[in-house]
Amino acid sequence: MNHWVLGFEFINLEKTNLMKVLIVMFLLLLSSCSIYNRKEHSPSVLFSTENLNQQPSIWNYYLHDPSSGSFETVSASIRENTLEIVPVKKRELEVPESLSRTELSRKNEIHVYVKEADLLIGIPIKLKEENIEKVVTYVHPDDYIKKKEIDKKYAKVTTWVWVIILVAFAGFAGALAWLYYLFQ
Repeated sequence: MNHWVLGFEFINLEKTNLMKVLIVMFLLLLSSCSIYNRKEHSPSVLFSTENLNQQPSIWNYYLHDPSSGSFETVSASIRENTLEIVPVKKRELEVPESLSRTELSRKNEIHVYVKEADLLIGIPIKLKEENIEKVVTYVHPDDYIKKKEIDKKYAKVTTWVWVIILVAFAGFAGALAWLYYLFQ
């Protein structure tokens, strides 16, 4: 009879630990739903940030023109307070307030809203600060390295949480097998 009581208490202990793990997972999922929010900047951010010139291949530029729409671009370079860029494809593009976990590939987008210019596909355009209305990003170019480190830490934490959950389930299954063997 004592074994049954001990086994019952053991199952309750496993349920308590399992609930703790599930609560931690739930809180982790809630906190990770949207970690990249849209930020509007003045045009000067393009010309004052070294990170844009040091690692140009990281950033995906999009031009938004009030009359023509949105364009994907290539060959973005910043020289002498001028953004030189080539629109290559017209595209309907929504810029959401925040990115969900499924949209994290969009975090390196830089949306440049042009004041007045008719953009044409394949024709290079040179934009100065006074030609740009605003710049919208999800990650400030200066904070990119910090965000990358946070993403790595988040991935490690998520991996460890899943390992803990699997170990807890294995322990619970072992406890059930022990009880089955005990009362057979």
